[in-house]
Amino acid sequence: MISIRIATKDDIEYLMSSRLEMLKVVNSLSEDYVYSEEMIKESRDYFLNGDIVIGCASMSFMRIMPTFDHPTGRRGVTEISLDATASGRPLYESMGFKASTECMVLTKV
Repeated sequence: MISIRIATKDDIEYLMSSRLEMLKVVNSLSEDYVYSEEMIKESRDYFLNGDIVIGCASMSFMRIMPTFDHPTGRRGVTEISLDATASGRPLYESMGFKASTECMVLTKV
């Protein structure tokens, strides 16, 4: 059963552990791979100070350079990209995600 709740600062070690383990799997890194201090520091900062974080998955609503269609630089969600393990890909493909060279992508049409 999936439980959804708002993460707190008390969850940081679990979030960090889950994120770094997922990165090892999707990037085919060895179990004993050692992340740089910068990667760990910036990941921790992201979880503690990022705009929007959902569990170990994060959703970032990015501001783009203003255009005539989006004068504030803000826009609705038009694309979702994610990293997925080989065993997770079929689930995301069943939801409409397509594989790309770096990740899986779901584009709003």
